Amino acid sequence: RLGVHGWKPAQQAKYMRTLITADMSVDDVATQFGLSKSELIKNLRTDSMYQVACALDLPEKVSSIVRNPRQFNASVLERLVQSSDAMTFLGIEFGKAGDFVGKIDPNEFRKAFGRMVSDIASGEVDTRTLNKAQDIEKYLKGFGGDAPNRKLKGTFSGDSLLGRSAPPP
Repeated sequence: RLGVHGWKPAQQAKYMRTLITADMSVDDVATQFGLSKSELIKNLRTDSMYQVACALDLPEKVSSIVRNPRQFNASVLERLVQSSDAMTFLGIEFGKAGDFVGKIDPNEFRKAFGRMVSDIASGEVDTRTLNKAQDIEKYLKGFGGDAPNRKLKGTFSGDSLLGRSAPPP
């Protein structure tokens, strides 16, 4: 095992992703870290969403917390990312390597995801307030005008939101 276990979850996931892109398979990296493949993919999902969170246009006070993996509570983000209700709400689906694609207008995704990220950064929500599926469902129902309009169609990927690629067709 490598000495990354003392790192915050967002830092671990980012490092694991760099190994996969350096010609190691998901299975190889999982084995190296003593994780199951599903646990590694869970970490990669969190990393994908955290990268997008860091790139959101948020107020500076919020943005500085989000961009600091030692301050931002990635455990709450992870809990939301693992929730099928939250992913449906955001109009996204995950791929096999923790990447994601969206099927709604990207600005609608940014609006709702920005609210989630801001709520996490401010401490408005935490792992105790989003402990159960019902808690997440109740939280999402309280979005009001920040809820995405999923009738507005579009496509995007994590990479397209980060400016690394064109949106998927």
